[in-house]
Amino acid sequence: MAFADSHTGVLRDPAVAERLVAVLEQVKPPFPEEHIRELLRGGYDLPAGMVGGYTPLEAYLVRTIGHYMDALVAGRLQPIHPVQEQFVGACRGERPVRQPVDSAWRKLNRDLPDRERE
Repeated sequence: MAFADSHTGVLRDPAVAERLVAVLEQVKPPFPEEHIRELLRGGYDLPAGMVGGYTPLEAYLVRTIGHYMDALVAGRLQPIHPVQEQFVGACRGERPVRQPVDSAWRKLNRDLPDRERE
């Protein structure tokens, strides 16, 4: 590695590539592995007739993290943040609904109670 390299030329240096890989391997994800797996499952498709009952943000949450929301509420995943604890409590009727994610899950549960949750 030297200052004589161009800004893109330095990336061709094997030592730089090795150092970048070593640094990236040390980065820890912000969520535990089991949370990431559930997040990657995505969400649920809302039938066209149901979308009108959801705000755009609620519909987005259902479509992108619906399985994750279900896993938290069912206790398959433990909350790792106070916002998630609030969400779980709101969905179980133990706390008031405060956030769009709370109302999104309650509407989803009302509209698709028999959905596949595993």
